[in-house]
Amino acid sequence: MERIIIDTDPGIDDTFAILLALQSPEIKVEGITTVEGNGPIENVTKNALRILEMAGRQDVKVYKGSSIKSKDFSEVEEIHGIDAFGGVFKDFEPQCSCEAEHAVDFIIRKVSENPGEITLATLGPLVNIAAAVKKAPEAMKKVRKIVIMGGAVNGGNVSPVAEANFFNAPDAADIVMTSAIPEKVMVGLDATCKLLLSSNVREILHQIKNKTANALYDITQVYVDFYWKTVRITGFTPHDTLVILYLINPALAETRRGKVRVVEEGLAKGQSVVDFNAADKDAEVCLDVDRTACIRKLLETMFPGNLEEINEALLNNVY
Repeated sequence: MERIIIDTDPGIDDTFAILLALQSPEIKVEGITTVEGNGPIENVTKNALRILEMAGRQDVKVYKGSSIKSKDFSEVEEIHGIDAFGGVFKDFEPQCSCEAEHAVDFIIRKVSENPGEITLATLGPLVNIAAAVKKAPEAMKKVRKIVIMGGAVNGGNVSPVAEANFFNAPDAADIVMTSAIPEKVMVGLDATCKLLLSSNVREILHQIKNKTANALYDITQVYVDFYWKTVRITGFTPHDTLVILYLINPALAETRRGKVRVVEEGLAKGQSVVDFNAADKDAEVCLDVDRTACIRKLLETMFPGNLEEINEALLNNVY
């Protein structure tokens, strides 16, 4: 079983990833740490609490983490909505609150107490992880592995070369990618963009009449609208979800070993440069996914009480 800390900036696709991890028998979520990205730190921390309450998992604790200086949220609001949940839960105040311990200190403490046992699943900018590496480099060597949604070998989504999480904190990304964390996996756009959830798949969330599934259907409307407006796709890509799918079954993704550095400034800010011929390769880089198997694993894991409906729907519809 993977014991993981989820470092996240919830976010629509983060929500899919967190709920998948909570439902997976292969994963134990040891805690959730928040970082600014898909919204200001107060908002995304509240969203993490909302997700746990929706899932009935208030036993999992939330630790508020780092902000990003001079972050502009106008474009994020267009993609994820004003509350990063498409406005669906803007009036839903969670009944629980986050822990007093800072996210960075929690990560260091948890890893130190459990050497070689804790995996970091990062879904947002790598500010908390970089801060932990700088503050306690010896402790962070005890991380089992880190699986990162970020970067790209070929092309970006916020610039011609940069993926959003790396672009928003390129210095942090480079610190993490060059750190002594023993095993690093970069789950970038080359793979995540191939995990398209079509309108047919999204409709399953609506039709199975499961409270969580219906909530996911509702919050993804703003995402679907953005994809249609920008690229004329009737669906959406839940990028962060592939991190959890990889942890459940690494065979769902095709990887290649290389060395990764991140450009910190200038025209190529945030670009992840991958050298597959380096002598000191220290990261697995995801390049492709088995989309069909990923979608089936996602739905079957998240909604085990609706397996018959899901299997019939996947059999009878193009997805």
